[in-house]
Amino acid sequence: MWGHKNDIKCNLYIQSFFQNSTGSPFPLIPHSTSRRAASRRAASLYVGLKSSVPSGRPRNRFKLIQFFVGGNQAMPLYSLHTDPLRAVWRMDESSSELLAKFENKAACERALEGLGTEARRAERLASRLLVKELLGEEIPVVYRSNGAPCLLDNPLHISISHTKGYAALLVQSEPFAGIDIERRGERVLHIRERFLSAGELGAIDLLHEADHLLIHWCAKEALFKMVGEEGVNFRTQLHVNPFPFALSGTITGSESRSLQGKAFSLGYTVEEEFVWVWSKENGTSHDVPPSLH
Repeated sequence: MWGHKNDIKCNLYIQSFFQNSTGSPFPLIPHSTSRRAASRRAASLYVGLKSSVPSGRPRNRFKLIQFFVGGNQAMPLYSLHTDPLRAVWRMDESSSELLAKFENKAACERALEGLGTEARRAERLASRLLVKELLGEEIPVVYRSNGAPCLLDNPLHISISHTKGYAALLVQSEPFAGIDIERRGERVLHIRERFLSAGELGAIDLLHEADHLLIHWCAKEALFKMVGEEGVNFRTQLHVNPFPFALSGTITGSESRSLQGKAFSLGYTVEEEFVWVWSKENGTSHDVPPSLH
């Protein structure tokens, strides 16, 4: 994970998601270095993403991701994680500065058509820049009829989220991708009844009220994206199971918008300036018994 803080230790995770004959992943190899040392060189991350050969047999595809930190070549990649593959971009640049980072500028300019504000333009470019950084190429991002983003002619599934000053991207090989990022603050205290059921409200830790509420809000936003349907009632059709407050962890939730209902596993972290929640592939999408809706 990369954090934009001076004089702290940064863990450089070099992880190969390749599998041996038994299907078990090889272990993670951590390297620790100071930010000052890291700022003088590129950190290379090998990320293997599942794909399929024509015969249908699974294989792994490896991508080399290179990025620089510090100095004049600094790119505000706030954090990068590989399980699942996700990242946060700190939007310090203007839309013009972001556009300059792309080779196919014409395609990016077409993607900006109809976006009148500088903030919206920067958000859209930052999310596409995250795609480029994580996957090593400029893959066009298009939108389905329900507004969900997807990669053009690519089997990987993505989810995008923005909050003031930050953009987040999740990439996974399985469907039902969902991510949400929100600035920390107390606004959520005034809207809790709009998205939480009575039972969920009763499970909130009052000692960490705003942050606990915000985790629930982000979780339901992620669930909404995973459901992929219009007209979802956050309070009555999206459900977060009770969990004790912590700065990071795994939680479970479900939806009762569809006829069969599905349960999901999500990860979350409370950062210094924001909270973000993302779907986890290893526990995603299993049917919920009707009695639990």
